Amino acid sequence: MSTTGGFGGEGPVVVPTPRAIEETIDDRRERPEVEDASPSEVAEEAAVVAHLEDPEVDAAIERLRAAD
Repeated sequence: MSTTGGFGGEGPVVVPTPRAIEETIDDRRERPEVEDASPSEVAEEAAVVAHLEDPEVDAAIERLRAAD
């Protein structure tokens, strides 16, 4: 950080360097913890995605909508 003369005789003013600003911003950001998916979770997700295009699933959804 550096200082410069203040306005109207207020004394020195601290002027943060760009790096100090970036470090402050980085410290304030919440960084979510990254967690890798297990093989069973990947397989489960793949099974769900595979059934999204299934005509039986579409028919079941339509039956549920009609029941409302």
